[in-house]
Amino acid sequence: MMPFNILTKRRVFRVLVLPALLMLGAWFSLPANAQEDAPQQQVQILSGRIEEREIMFYRVPDLQEGDLFSAYMENESGNLDPALLLNVSDIDPDTFREQLRAEIDELVAAGTDPSEALGQVLRANFLAADDNSGQDSAAAFEFTVPETGDYLLLALGTPVNDTFGDFQLIVGINAPQVMTGRAQSTGDEIAFLDKEQSGIATAVEEVTGTLTAEKPVREYTLNDLTSNDTIYAYVETTAGNLIPSLRLEDYSGRVLRDTSTADRPNSASFQFFAGDLLDNYQITVSACCAGGEQTTGDYRLVVGINEPSVLEGQSIPTGRQVLITAIPVEIGAVLQQITGVDQQAENYGGVYLLTMSWTDPRQAFSPDDCRCQFLTYTDSGFTSLTSDEGFIWPEFTLFNQQNQRWVQNRGIIIETNGEMTYFERFTTTLQAPDFDFRAFPFDTQQFFLHVDSLYPENFFVLNGPEELSALGDQLGEEEWAVTEYTTEISSVESIGDNPSDRFSFGFQAHRHLNFYIMRIFLPTILIIIVSYFTFFLQNYSKRIDVTSANLLVFVAFNFTISDNLPRLGYLTFLDAMLAGVFVITAMVVAFNVYLRRLEMTGQEERAKRIDAYTLWVYPVAYLIGGAILTIYFLLPEYWDSILGRIGIG
Repeated sequence: MMPFNILTKRRVFRVLVLPALLMLGAWFSLPANAQEDAPQQQVQILSGRIEEREIMFYRVPDLQEGDLFSAYMENESGNLDPALLLNVSDIDPDTFREQLRAEIDELVAAGTDPSEALGQVLRANFLAADDNSGQDSAAAFEFTVPETGDYLLLALGTPVNDTFGDFQLIVGINAPQVMTGRAQSTGDEIAFLDKEQSGIATAVEEVTGTLTAEKPVREYTLNDLTSNDTIYAYVETTAGNLIPSLRLEDYSGRVLRDTSTADRPNSASFQFFAGDLLDNYQITVSACCAGGEQTTGDYRLVVGINEPSVLEGQSIPTGRQVLITAIPVEIGAVLQQITGVDQQAENYGGVYLLTMSWTDPRQAFSPDDCRCQFLTYTDSGFTSLTSDEGFIWPEFTLFNQQNQRWVQNRGIIIETNGEMTYFERFTTTLQAPDFDFRAFPFDTQQFFLHVDSLYPENFFVLNGPEELSALGDQLGEEEWAVTEYTTEISSVESIGDNPSDRFSFGFQAHRHLNFYIMRIFLPTILIIIVSYFTFFLQNYSKRIDVTSANLLVFVAFNFTISDNLPRLGYLTFLDAMLAGVFVITAMVVAFNVYLRRLEMTGQEERAKRIDAYTLWVYPVAYLIGGAILTIYFLLPEYWDSILGRIGIG
């Protein structure tokens, strides 16, 4: 028996080595021209970005009859769902999608499955087309060239949805490995991007603004550029005595262009070749001086990419968005509970549900990444997400917050297209400096929640439609009745040169009067009536005893209710009313003592004549005093008009 290792070596030779030698011999035995005619594999790798409804037109010249043309396109960022189309002629990008969707809808209405309907329409309109044949949502197709000539490759987001993002496109000739999406570039140039047809060759955008003495500078950030772009900018005064100037800075704050206003005091312009530095450019518009004084006014700013006519102020908007505009944020607040109102400290405690919704394309993602339609981040996930330097969200502070904000729940929901919803339920104490208790307890008070954006207006712009805010059904506050709420957006000072937005949720509330009627007004009225009944007694000594006791009762009553009254630096309606009743009650005691004095000195008839007036003077005094208090405290505008008519005030 042969040794095991020798037998193994012979089997390996027969199975592996011998066939390889036979194949190599067959190769060398082929005619020389057959080896030379083997198709050469060519692979090119391209990349770019597609915004919503954009189409990238790639010219593929001089394809030879019989060539195998392959294309593979996959998502690199955003929610882009790639699609590839091959044609021999241009299409109208403005009507392209509508026509395809109309045909797809017609097939779907006839009972065809939507995905099959899309495939049928694409195959019927193009030489080759694909939407989802690659890995996950990648697009891929192979096409055998029927006739030598020039072809057109269209790269876009799926025609049935508006998607966007960065992509990688691999094209190949006689290179079937392209269909795997992992082919390596051979250095050949196969497809050429037609920037003009794709609508990305030039771009122009115009914005307007105002520079004031308080805010003499406004900053604008440019969107990412493409290689070898040139930036053009022009600014001119449209109102006021403004002398504008322009400055261009890179990501590090290094000044690349700084215009002079000596030659053209009412306008300024510059141009700058970007080369390979493609992102984080910032343009600053600032107000210059005239005779040592700050100029102010309105301006018009035109910024263009690869469009020299901008230097002359021409501004026909075209192409992609040039400037990064502020992201609009829909914000709303729901007051769910009122935990208490501290009248003396002028604050209140509340439980709020705050929501914000906005769309940031930078946070869009492909559903293939998570096999989901949205992502949810709460608790530690939320903290990790917001601590990422690349994640920017409309952070805020509560301007009138007075102590710790206790957050029960918060989180962010992110959809594939970058739509985000933030929610937070919190409890805190909020300052209410607008409290005015002059009409107490008939007062109506204003309560506010002020939410200030930490980012200036060139990053986020708040919008607070009333339908996003609400009042809870059970606020849990028995003393106050909440009547209505309002929302408002205002501009406030921020840390940077640009102002930031403030969202204000305000609501009005008045007091339930049952407590004050039963505990204060009714006892006071009874004290007044008891004092009035004493005037029917002819014995002045008894009057003195009754009214003195009545005065002591009122003093004790006043001390009892004082803890329920706000301690303020000014009088309220209730303060004035109680003080008035106290004074009149004391005067009644003094009046009865005076009558008793007259009686004891033999002037009884005179005392009776004077006493006869008290039966109507007493109630009239209260009526007049009550009218004055009502007009002064409850109708202050009417009181001011009365003083104006009589020439006082």
